[in-house]
Amino acid sequence: MPQRRMSIESTSTTTIRAMSEYRNAGPTDDEMQVDPIDISVTKPRYIIATDFGTTFSAVAFIRRAAGQPSKPQIISNYNDDPITLTGHPNVQVATESWYIEDCPNIVQTSMSGQLKGEESEDIYDDRDSEHDLTLGEESSVSEDDMDLDIEEPIDEPSAFFWGYEIQSLISPDMDRKKYNCIARSKLLLDKSERTQSVRDQLKPILERLKNGKNKGKRIIQRDEDVIADYLTQLFRHTKKELEKIGIPGDSEFEHVLCVPAIWDADACREMQNSVAVAIQATGLGSMDDFFLVSEPEAAAAFVLAGQRSELNAGEPFLLLDAGGGTVDATVYRVTERFPLRLSKEIIPADGRFPPWKSCLNGSSFVNAAFREHLRKRLEGEEKYIATSGYTLDGILDDHVKQFEQRTKKVIDVTDTRRILQEIKIQHLRPSERKRFRPNTVIMEKKDFEKIFNPSLNAISELMENQLTAAKDIGVEVEKVILVGGFSASKALRSTLQKKLDALSALFGYRIKLILPINGEPQTAVVEGAIIRAWDKEKGPQRFLKLSYGFQVTEQYDPINIEAHREVKHATLDPKDGFEYVHNTIEWLVFKDDTKTIPNRLVKSTVVYHIFPLSAKRLECEEILWVSSTCTESHYRKSHPKNKDAHIAGRITADMTFLKTQKLIQPIEPEKGSRTRKHYKVEVQLFLIIEGRNMRFEARWPKGDEGLTRAEGQ
Repeated sequence: MPQRRMSIESTSTTTIRAMSEYRNAGPTDDEMQVDPIDISVTKPRYIIATDFGTTFSAVAFIRRAAGQPSKPQIISNYNDDPITLTGHPNVQVATESWYIEDCPNIVQTSMSGQLKGEESEDIYDDRDSEHDLTLGEESSVSEDDMDLDIEEPIDEPSAFFWGYEIQSLISPDMDRKKYNCIARSKLLLDKSERTQSVRDQLKPILERLKNGKNKGKRIIQRDEDVIADYLTQLFRHTKKELEKIGIPGDSEFEHVLCVPAIWDADACREMQNSVAVAIQATGLGSMDDFFLVSEPEAAAAFVLAGQRSELNAGEPFLLLDAGGGTVDATVYRVTERFPLRLSKEIIPADGRFPPWKSCLNGSSFVNAAFREHLRKRLEGEEKYIATSGYTLDGILDDHVKQFEQRTKKVIDVTDTRRILQEIKIQHLRPSERKRFRPNTVIMEKKDFEKIFNPSLNAISELMENQLTAAKDIGVEVEKVILVGGFSASKALRSTLQKKLDALSALFGYRIKLILPINGEPQTAVVEGAIIRAWDKEKGPQRFLKLSYGFQVTEQYDPINIEAHREVKHATLDPKDGFEYVHNTIEWLVFKDDTKTIPNRLVKSTVVYHIFPLSAKRLECEEILWVSSTCTESHYRKSHPKNKDAHIAGRITADMTFLKTQKLIQPIEPEKGSRTRKHYKVEVQLFLIIEGRNMRFEARWPKGDEGLTRAEGQ
């Protein structure tokens, strides 16, 4: 949200003391321990975990209680759920959303009760208040840009659908250009080259949404807003399902979010912003005690909870998390059996080994390959099949849906038996050369091999590389545990088993493929996130990958601070008579610190703000910076040494009560001095890192008695 502009009378100067106070607290420091959950209070407390996947998402929850956690419960009963082959409701929901324009037939379908009697949602009523929250956190937006409000023409979207509602509406006579269909939006946060094609496909849709308006407000302001819109619907459904079983929507919830291990800090922060928007829009708890956990780490926690008979203390294992987008391969060692705990990742990501820990070849890319294969097979046939309102895109979408629901899990391209499948397409002419029969495309084993093999081979190679890298450093991994939505594929299981058989013969020891026994593999990550958040001190060891620091104004001291010797002109503050260097960054934690991060890392520094006597409000703004390269303090934010730094967040602590309650007194100028009467406010800034979660606080008074006056994440 854009910061409130302050007049010169109320603007403060943030000044770090010459001797900053630092604290590095590990899990044994009493005052820095995680606050215990008071299970005796009358208001129950719940953990809600969200696995926002590339193709499917899931939500799990559990009530806080004493002792070890019970099995988490999974949210289901999604609108238009096609129901699994077993007849049970799906425990995942499609990660898809549609902003539909000018399609009265679709809107009427939803209003007529064919969508289980529920009306489509108008998600735009409070768009400004929701997306302003994200806009203010955008690191690339300048302070001046934040105040801009650009008006654009108004276009009225007709309806918004999400999840399985979309699949129920897919028909061959659709014109995709009118539907603004958003799929695989998670890959928007991965800016690497390997996701470029997906982001390119979404770009024209996102541009239409950013240019369109509803009720005078933009449909979206930024590309990432489509993620917040989807999560809003997911949380709204979750809240409804919780209320059905007697859990009030205003209960205390602590949210846990699963993120890919390969995401950088920017991606995690964007995702966190989207969660904050969705929580605010739905009232499903708050961002207090928000916790980030990596997907492989969550999956490992799930495995440890259910594979006690399979894993022993000291034993290494490879966790292969095959999801819709990213496939992660991580080697851990069990350090303790009771309670089961993990070591740090055995294969380090420090340059000694190639980046073999993940690949972007999950199940959604098999879907994309199937669609592309069918599109190429149908080239030249559009004039025959795209008739009577049918479109080629609509036909392809319809068959991708059927492939996802019926075919993908059961096809095994490693099976030596013949594979033959028919795809029915109206008005398709027979062709022996193209292997078409009347109204039918013939799919044989060689077709499915072209579709599956790129992903199967990449995942198999990923697994082999991790096992080989472990063996090269003397670690014999004899167990591979497969989880994730793609793990249900017979083709993937068979491919991995054949590779492990070959590696077992090559390495001279048997390597076993294990599937989880305590639940469905596609919910391993979200269930594991619950387990991981239950006791945040039981995670694997970590190392710092980013530097974090606060923006401060330092008292000019060229004798003791080398960075100040480069400053040509320090600024004299007439209020207290000292010279200052404005807008420097004081880094508190440093990238690639050789020390292992404790489960809870706390660092702090004391700063003070100077206010003129005439200031009506004493507002202290604190800005947190992040960098993947910077480690030297005392340089201005514009200095080349800080060129990689960008804003991670900002908070404002309103300390006006100190003046109104006479807790501080004005500082009188010394006799003969030209300084002015002023207020001086000291606050202690804290940076707190728990797992993958980071928050920062401003406390007053400093020291053990300090209370939090402002906080951010």
